Amino acid sequence: LEVRFIDVGQADSILIKHNDKYMLIDAGNNEDGKLLVDYFKNMGITSFEHVVATHAHEDHIGGMDDIINNFDIKNFYMPDVLTTTKTFEDVLNALEYNNKMYTVLKENQLFKLNDAEFKTIHIGNDDSDLNDTSIVLKLEYGNISFLFTGDATKKVEQKILNKDIKSDVLKVGHHGSSYSNSKEFIDKVNPLYAVISVGKDN
Repeated sequence: LEVRFIDVGQADSILIKHNDKYMLIDAGNNEDGKLLVDYFKNMGITSFEHVVATHAHEDHIGGMDDIINNFDIKNFYMPDVLTTTKTFEDVLNALEYNNKMYTVLKENQLFKLNDAEFKTIHIGNDDSDLNDTSIVLKLEYGNISFLFTGDATKKVEQKILNKDIKSDVLKVGHHGSSYSNSKEFIDKVNPLYAVISVGKDN
């Protein structure tokens, strides 16, 4: 199992590889699209088993239209929340152009990347704060676990405190923002490692 947190500045993009299969969580800002496509093609990637757009903010789905247009995608997941931004419309247009439907995950839904198992810890549909619609995923493989939180805020953290969120590696919510990452939540996850995807000098 290989998990790469890709440097896309103040944005998110995470590549997961298990044996010959690949999964992508988020695709950076609009200007990161070509960078990501070139990076993945240089790795020899031609298809993704799963692609997850955690929520509809530009720093998570900006490059997603380039990903959809350049790679074969078996399963594309995003929350059931529509926005009117050009970035989001670009994603929908790319899906339509490539005859690809998106799937809305359900809470506690399980899916696999070969032997690596993912569980949907949270997915929201309240469009008053798109951050709170973030898909939160837990990955378990052997005795190693990862928690991917998108931009979930303290409100979401509070909701999922009673779930099995303890993980070895935490993708720190909302780029380390004080609107996320409550002490109670960090204590419950109790990670050995934490990764903050953030812009230079921020």
